[in-house]
Amino acid sequence: MKILASKVSYLLISGMLVLSGCGSKGDPGSKGDPGVNGVDGLPGAPGSPGTNGDAGLPGAPGAPGMPGTDGDAGVSTASLDITITNSLTATPVAGAKVTLSPLPAGTTALTTDATGMASVMDIPIGSYTLTIAATGYTTATQTVSLLAGQAADVTVKLVPAAGVVANAGADQTGLAPGAIVAVTGSATVNDGSTPLAYTWTQTEGPAAVITGSSSDDLKSIPTKRT
Repeated sequence: MKILASKVSYLLISGMLVLSGCGSKGDPGSKGDPGVNGVDGLPGAPGSPGTNGDAGLPGAPGAPGMPGTDGDAGVSTASLDITITNSLTATPVAGAKVTLSPLPAGTTALTTDATGMASVMDIPIGSYTLTIAATGYTTATQTVSLLAGQAADVTVKLVPAAGVVANAGADQTGLAPGAIVAVTGSATVNDGSTPLAYTWTQTEGPAAVITGSSSDDLKSIPTKRT
């Protein structure tokens, strides 16, 4: 009896389930509220470097610069060779002083060597006046014109102030009256002659006795006591 009752209950329940499945579909429910935003995620890893872009096109040319100032004008130069000789003997005059006028910058007076020559290189071209002076000679002047790239060769003949120039030697000072003075004379021959004799003559001062007056060796000159 209990088994039969259980089967009847099961059948009733099944029938009820079948009956409930055959009803109409209900209305959809209302839309629920949106959920809250989730927590931000962690930053992503850095991306790989991008490839280099293509080279840019050349820029436009800049404006021309201002012209520079003109440089100094060039200077043409020349060289000058000077020879000084004795007008009577044609022998060279050593130690002659040659001055140029105008005097080029950086140039000083020239002095002739043992051969009577003096030279100056690379001086501005133009006209110069040469003044030549030497002991025992008359001072001379000469004009010379220098052309670009050329060497001028000038010879000046100095006229001796005298055929023979006598020199009594160095001055003797600081001697007491009556002391013996010894001097040695010399002669500069400018005319090519040969001195044959020497004569000593007192020209000033207290009277003195001169001995050995015909030689150019040492001369003993006892001074007179006063």
